[in-house]
Amino acid sequence: MEENTYSKFNRPKFYKSNINSLEFENVKSIDALVEDVERGEILESTEFFRAYVYELKNILDEDAPKKALEHFFKLEHNLDKFYSHLALDEDFPDLLTFHRNFSPTVLRIFWEAISLGDNDSLMERIHDAFRIALEEELYFWHENLH
Repeated sequence: MEENTYSKFNRPKFYKSNINSLEFENVKSIDALVEDVERGEILESTEFFRAYVYELKNILDEDAPKKALEHFFKLEHNLDKFYSHLALDEDFPDLLTFHRNFSPTVLRIFWEAISLGDNDSLMERIHDAFRIALEEELYFWHENLH
């Protein structure tokens, strides 16, 4: 199979900047921000974006697919809780872009595995697609911070 097939398939162009340029020492988790919102505290949008980028970065740093997916599903759940408490007047991350990028890639991987009769590496290739979609989500929102 040709390398970089997935990054070319139905992908917007991103200009990658240095993710490490952000300071993450004092960043709250999305879970903690949800608790703050539930208590009625005021939330700065930049604080939310930094927390979101930090959460995505943590998911990408996880090597084990099961742990990465657990963290991803927790993030998705916390985002739903967050949005249920607020009426927002600006764009906030909702993982729709992630799903738009991930879905066609997984379908292509599945089709290629069936076409080539190569089911052995299917899990690894789907995990790679998951990471690619997360990276694109991360870079998109990281660019929104600057």
